Amino acid sequence: MGPALVSGEAAGALPEAELDAAIAALALPAGGTALDVRCRDGDVLARVKRRHAVTTMGIEPSAREAAVAHERVDLVHAAPLAEVAPMEGAWDLVVCIDGADELGGREQALAGLRRLVRPGGAALFGERVGGEPLAGDRPDRDAVVGAAHAAGWRVEAERAAPGFRLLTLRAA
Repeated sequence: MGPALVSGEAAGALPEAELDAAIAALALPAGGTALDVRCRDGDVLARVKRRHAVTTMGIEPSAREAAVAHERVDLVHAAPLAEVAPMEGAWDLVVCIDGADELGGREQALAGLRRLVRPGGAALFGERVGGEPLAGDRPDRDAVVGAAHAAGWRVEAERAAPGFRLLTLRAA
């Protein structure tokens, strides 16, 4: 049997161990804040909260998924991001896993996430990519890294699985 995969549409095909390693490697201040702009069932924020002493907020337009997230996340807004308008420059960590299309695409999502974090804040940015292993995926990798840099992020780490890439970013 292969490694466990993070459940749900949001996590694509990223093994749980990879997500947990990315979360463990985050340098977040005690008492910090974490925001997931498309939290779905709240699994990623629950993992962040278990590992770090942070307050979590999720935004989820699906009432069904928001109801599940309410059990895992400190505060959940059952609305699209545009209706919530979280405070800019206020978050130690922002998360966007498989939600960039709903935020206007990769470039707009990365720029929007950058506006939300405090100076030196972090992001977990994940997206689906072609179904093959990523070893030869230079054009797409270069595009996402270039978009991250253009939005004011520094790439701290990259984790990949067939069909999925997760970047750990730090505000430059």
